[in-house]
Amino acid sequence: MTMGAVANIFSTLHLARGKSRKGRIMGKRTRLATVVVAGLAGLGGVLVVAAPAQAYVSSCEAIRFSPNQGGATCHEGSGWFRVLVDCANVGGVRTVAGDWLHRDYTTGPNGGWSTAGCGSGYATNIRLDAK
Repeated sequence: MTMGAVANIFSTLHLARGKSRKGRIMGKRTRLATVVVAGLAGLGGVLVVAAPAQAYVSSCEAIRFSPNQGGATCHEGSGWFRVLVDCANVGGVRTVAGDWLHRDYTTGPNGGWSTAGCGSGYATNIRLDAK
């Protein structure tokens, strides 16, 4: 809303006010409502709501513990992570996932290990999944 439009509204309100008590009260209420609406319209372009910051884990590692088990951990940052392991067996390859673990700045040097095992299969393509 431009300043000219606001001035036109105020001059119109000033002319519309009557001399009776009711007219003065209604004029004040209308003027107050106009000021509030004009103020909110002016703030509409300025008012910005920021999205929450997204934090991520970092300094992570995913390793093979044994021929059929892998694990992952993260040493820095904040967020959720887990290990994904492809298990190769005679019947093909399937992916297994470890438990989601949460790491934040208060858990110290690491947030624990997410582990996944392949049973009798061979663990390959051990990797980290984070959110």
